[in-house]
Amino acid sequence: MGTASIVAVLLTAAAAQDASLDIVNVNFTHGPNGPIRSANRYLPGDVMFLDFHITGLKFNNEGKASYAVGMLVTDAKGETVLRQEPKSQEALNYLGGNLLPGSAHLQIGTEQPAGTYTVKITVADQAAKTTKSVERKFEVLPHGFGLVQVGFSSDPDALIPEAAHGILGETVFLNFAAVGFERDKVSKQPRVSVALRILDENGQPTLKNPLTGEANSNIPENLKLIPMQFPITLNRAGKFTVELSARDLVGNKSAVVTIPLTVTAGK
Repeated sequence: MGTASIVAVLLTAAAAQDASLDIVNVNFTHGPNGPIRSANRYLPGDVMFLDFHITGLKFNNEGKASYAVGMLVTDAKGETVLRQEPKSQEALNYLGGNLLPGSAHLQIGTEQPAGTYTVKITVADQAAKTTKSVERKFEVLPHGFGLVQVGFSSDPDALIPEAAHGILGETVFLNFAAVGFERDKVSKQPRVSVALRILDENGQPTLKNPLTGEANSNIPENLKLIPMQFPITLNRAGKFTVELSARDLVGNKSAVVTIPLTVTAGK
């Protein structure tokens, strides 16, 4: 199916120390710590992110916990598609409490067959000798035009993921890619137009005209995804809706993705 990885970082307090091991707040998201996806359906070429919280780990007197997280992906027949064996890790309880946010991600190949899949996350508390698992189903759609890998980053190279919560004065980058586009029979080039609208809490556009762009030249013939990006300067506090739309002008198809964005004053 592709590559997979799991990351867990201890951030803040949330549960009692004597709680039993558990995996809670499990959600499909747009990027690690990103906004919750409205549906667990993915086009080939997308990346599945599954965010979760681990609670009830056993910490020693120095605030350390030893644990391991593994991932298993199976198809509708129960056959293994991808397995990531549990990898031992150590958490240091900097802020006290007992909450360990984690994020698993899975690269869905551009040739991945359509169907229903199950992702299983398993956590082992190595000190307490206990394990806990959680499963979620997701669907890979047939090949088609759409927007994939939608998420924010704090850098233009999209190396540092950013949650959908920013501070007034920051600039965040909305990253995405078009997939499933057709090409002109003569030029062999696609024509994909994109537009960005941002709506305020009242559903009103923050700009009279949307920001636009088009990918129509110098696209290698073997390229199946066109990565694109919009920078967004956070010059106003509030809650917003980011509406990203794309149109395949050759295949006459369109797609729309909306995600929330919250900006705080930071004081």
